[in-house]
Amino acid sequence: MAYSQNYCGVNTENQGLFVYNGDANRPNPSYGATTLSSNLSGYYTVGNILVNNSTSSGYWFHTSANVGQPGYLATYNGNNKISVKDATVFRLQNVTGSYSASNALTYRITLSNTSPGFVINQFTIGSLMTVFNNDSPDLNFWVMAYLYSSTGSQLAQLTAGDYINAQLKYVSTTSNYVLRPGNTYEIRFAVANVNNKTDAFIDNPGMYAVPVPVTTSNSYVICNTTTSVSALNSLLKSPVSITTPQASTVRWFNGSTYVTGNLSPNTTYTPYYYNNATGCYYPAGDAVSVSMGGVPVVSTQPANISICDPGNASFSASFSNNPVSYQWQVSTDNGANYNNINNGGVYSNTQSANLIITGATVAMNNFRYRVIATNSCGNATSNAGVLTVSSNPVITNQPSNVNICEGLNTSFSVTATNANSYQWQVSTNGGSSYNNISNGSLYSNVTTSNLNITGVNVTMDTYRYRVQVTGTCGTSFSNGAVLNVTKKPSVQSNAVNQSVCSGQSTSFAASITNATSYQWHVSTDGGSNYVNISNNSIYSGATTNTLTLTAVPASYNGYYYKLIAGNTCGTVETSARLIVNGSTKITTQPNPSSEQLNVNQSPSSISVVATGATSYQWYKNNVNSTVGGVAIAGATSSSYTPVTSSVPTTDYYYVVVSGLCNNETSMVASKTYVDGVCVKPGNNIDSPLASSLGILTKSNISVEDWPAVVPNGYIVLDSANKGLVITQMTTSQILQLVPVKGMLVYDLDAKCVKLYRGEGANAPSVDPSRSGWVCIKKGCNN
Repeated sequence: MAYSQNYCGVNTENQGLFVYNGDANRPNPSYGATTLSSNLSGYYTVGNILVNNSTSSGYWFHTSANVGQPGYLATYNGNNKISVKDATVFRLQNVTGSYSASNALTYRITLSNTSPGFVINQFTIGSLMTVFNNDSPDLNFWVMAYLYSSTGSQLAQLTAGDYINAQLKYVSTTSNYVLRPGNTYEIRFAVANVNNKTDAFIDNPGMYAVPVPVTTSNSYVICNTTTSVSALNSLLKSPVSITTPQASTVRWFNGSTYVTGNLSPNTTYTPYYYNNATGCYYPAGDAVSVSMGGVPVVSTQPANISICDPGNASFSASFSNNPVSYQWQVSTDNGANYNNINNGGVYSNTQSANLIITGATVAMNNFRYRVIATNSCGNATSNAGVLTVSSNPVITNQPSNVNICEGLNTSFSVTATNANSYQWQVSTNGGSSYNNISNGSLYSNVTTSNLNITGVNVTMDTYRYRVQVTGTCGTSFSNGAVLNVTKKPSVQSNAVNQSVCSGQSTSFAASITNATSYQWHVSTDGGSNYVNISNNSIYSGATTNTLTLTAVPASYNGYYYKLIAGNTCGTVETSARLIVNGSTKITTQPNPSSEQLNVNQSPSSISVVATGATSYQWYKNNVNSTVGGVAIAGATSSSYTPVTSSVPTTDYYYVVVSGLCNNETSMVASKTYVDGVCVKPGNNIDSPLASSLGILTKSNISVEDWPAVVPNGYIVLDSANKGLVITQMTTSQILQLVPVKGMLVYDLDAKCVKLYRGEGANAPSVDPSRSGWVCIKKGCNN
């Protein structure tokens, strides 16, 4: 349609937006901008008018102005102040020639966010003057209006250029540009003078506009070709109600064609505000491009997000086919159910393509988020993005102290949540510092939750172990656990055999390190079997390292004693034998107890039998006594063979037998040595020889064949009560005798029985050296 042919004009000041009005005969006289339509006053604000877009380069005059105030005219063309009645006048300089948007009156208008749109349809000018001395207009001016943004960009030319040929002139616009809510605009009013005047004084400028709907979007998507054109009304922001002009209908045009049916894709539609009373139109907003669309299709799905507690996250999705609304949903049960999310708490932007979560906590871990995108054709639901909220690793079970024996294996373990890796550490200084552990012969699994230690040695006692647990969101350290290493018991000195006399006391002792318990045992069967010992009248210290025996019975001889000592890491043992010694006793006295020998004849050995003997010492005495004897060197066994004597004498011998518990002295044995004893040896054949000579003093023979029945005798003297008397003589007397071989006498001087053996021609053939008178001695003679 031809907009200029159907334009709805406004020519009444009460229906306009504002006027810069200082005349007393105007409504609401003011030296600032005056709102003319009270029902629109809440939707816009207007600043003071500017000259050349700057408050410092223009003049604003009014009659009540004082020196230094806006409106006070200090000088003009060299003249003094001119008195002007009821004037609000603005001066433009250098208006000769052509229009200049940079040398213009500038109105600034700001629409609120709740304002309708406005279409400027008219401007008003009280008058244009070249001389500021009255209200008489100079009708030789042209005016042009421009629309600028608040940043100085030209948006539209509002008028075609109008010649001012009357006072209170109304200038209509030729543009349908809509001023939109929430924006600030500048309307620049330029003046040109055809008579080459350099200045223009403008009295009471004003602006008129119509409130209209505005389109909230310049595009619209249809899902089918049966969508009514009235569907586009949803894009219009409704105007406020004003008295006139009355707006009753919004009409959509495709070019100049009024459309009443259905929308066509790839077509542009322009809204107009139709006044049913006057039949004129106001533009209602920007053109809307209609396209064919479809149900939203997900282009980009929400991604899974991992954050730390507390943390921020953002889920986003993109869709084709231009969704017009979004609704995010959350599932707290692993996707079984979803609920809409509203803004508030940790959530914002819940109705946009990008959901923002601020301060998510671990309680929201594994929450799932999806978005429903909707347009006029339907909706589509995205996949769910999973929110993983991790916290710092938390150690739920600390490692425990370990008590262990040296040489054994052990381990330390920890339980932690939110852990990705482990590193065990050891402190050798009581926890003052820790160092990482590496796998080796001693340690294994050093980067797991369970540290293994193989072959603990005693140098590791009181070592402390902790683990560094690392997760996505940080690192935590466990407590330090102490390794207490106990040494195995060790025998430093063994128990030794003990020898004791019956009735005496003794003890067995051993030195064992690292032992915490002791128990002595006894074996009565040579060590084959042992039984525990309890303290009693004989035993004490049965559970210590020293066992004491008091008044040991002889029956304990040969007992074995064993100590078993240990601690929690094991036991060791040591054993020893007890020897109980009895008293020393001579059971067989010296044998033979006496012996007579010829001088120089070798004596027989003397021997004793004793029990409990450990040593012997023989003594020789010259009297029959065990006191005062002289120890015989080398005579230290149970028998002794005396040295023979070359002279007649009697020697006395005894022995002292020593034992562990006592000494005992034997009885005396004697050896008697005589000179000249000669005897015929007895018969040593099996059949005895009969005796052939006998002297009998009995009344009769007691047996027949006497003396033959008395075997082995040459001369048999047999008497019940008689003895043989030999002549006793001194040696000199004997030598006076006329001897006969075989004569016997007793030599008082030699103290022996002497035998005359013959001499000279009658000397004996056996042992001829012993001829004449000789003492009879024991020997082998005839």
